Amino acid sequence: LTMRERSAAKLLLWGAAGVAAAGAAVLLYFVDPAESAWLPGCPLRTLTGLNCAGCGGTRGIHALLHGDVAGCFRMNALLLPLLALAGLLAWKPRLAAKPSVALCVAAVIILYSVARNLPCFPFLAPH
Repeated sequence: LTMRERSAAKLLLWGAAGVAAAGAAVLLYFVDPAESAWLPGCPLRTLTGLNCAGCGGTRGIHALLHGDVAGCFRMNALLLPLLALAGLLAWKPRLAAKPSVALCVAAVIILYSVARNLPCFPFLAPH
């Protein structure tokens, strides 16, 4: 592919991702995941009763879209930092290519997943 074709493909990919994100945001603004029967729950929680790192994320985004930052944090304390990190990595893509960044993010997600299931950290479980 030529440089122009790669640039066009990259622009198309970012555009499609933006449209998908906007559509998901509109859906989550109008549909409360806590009351919806057709938005799926967490498969890990359904099968094991354990909270994964993403549990409460959909409800957290719903709260965030309604301006409830504290509610978002109560649902998933890792959501806001991960959204900020996603923005940073989209802005600085070379940072995303570093293995140390991926390793640190993976370690934080794994530690958070474990901690939110321990009885000594009940505030990390989605409320």
